[in-house]
Amino acid sequence: MKVNVFDKAVASPRQIRPKAVWLGIILIILATVALSYGLINLRISSVEGRLDQLANRPIVVQFGKNAELVKVEPVTPSENVEEFVQEVLPPMFAWSKKVLPEVHPTGIDPGRDTKYGKLPTLIFYYTNALEIRYRNVFRKNIANYKPDKFEQGEATLLRIERLVKPRQTEEGWEVDVYADLITLDVDDVAYMSEPFNSTIHIKEILPPKHNASFTPIEEAFVAVLKRGLIITRIAKLEA
Repeated sequence: MKVNVFDKAVASPRQIRPKAVWLGIILIILATVALSYGLINLRISSVEGRLDQLANRPIVVQFGKNAELVKVEPVTPSENVEEFVQEVLPPMFAWSKKVLPEVHPTGIDPGRDTKYGKLPTLIFYYTNALEIRYRNVFRKNIANYKPDKFEQGEATLLRIERLVKPRQTEEGWEVDVYADLITLDVDDVAYMSEPFNSTIHIKEILPPKHNASFTPIEEAFVAVLKRGLIITRIAKLEA
């Protein structure tokens, strides 16, 4: 059985419009572009140790103190949480082998090897927005949602329908998310949808400092945490 983040899959997607599907695909492409620069011909293994150090560097900050946010226009803490969820959640579920040539000249994502098996590049990087203990659990279970014909070109994408205004808690923030996890066939036609109604638990951190010596891969990693937030848990939304 799949982990209980998701409700039961339904055979007939509800009101999946081609325009909405393509918007989801464009979102995945844009996220891929953000990570594409410098991913080619780099010895990724040489920076793994430094990435682990960065993952353990964030420090929890108390509420009322300003986290460093890399954003020009001012936003409220609640708006920052909403934008963070909208930015990081869809790529965490992006099971797709199709990538831009800038990522890989064949147009096929080679993925990243983990102790839980090979994961798509987007999932590998954007799961850095998860607290390290939960990240391991998530990476282990996300493989349960790989499309049956993934190797033949099927894909999944997460379409967020609605976010409830974030609630501040003693531990951080909670956000209720109403979304659909959509499965696409090899021709990018949606044929199945399962509800993704969950509560995202978030805490504030100090984002890693920018360093001129960062490699492009490290820059991509740091960009995930630029809002000063990290997800501690994704729980099924109880009605």
